[in-house]
Amino acid sequence: MNKNELAIEVSKRVRIPLKEVISIIDCTLDVIGATLINDEPFITNKLGTFYLKRYKQTIGYDPFHKTHILKPEGKRLKFEPSASLRKAIREKHDKGVVEVIDRKP
Repeated sequence: MNKNELAIEVSKRVRIPLKEVISIIDCTLDVIGATLINDEPFITNKLGTFYLKRYKQTIGYDPFHKTHILKPEGKRLKFEPSASLRKAIREKHDKGVVEVIDRKP
């Protein structure tokens, strides 16, 4: 789903004109982005938590030049789904208990 599809769906559900919904979504995403840029987590109970995770400086290997390289420390955006979202996904996509097959000769 992209932003336009989201706006159309929200517009149908809450019966607000599409143009207004798009501006609301844009504003919401701007606020979420600003929150993450300020190194604060964005938490929602239904969806989960977006946060920046700090990574330490490490030594890597460049296979092209065949030398060791220093990877600088930094931050990456991470997402951790909420318990309710994990449960909903598990219920929808769970295939049941996997049967264990004994393959001894």
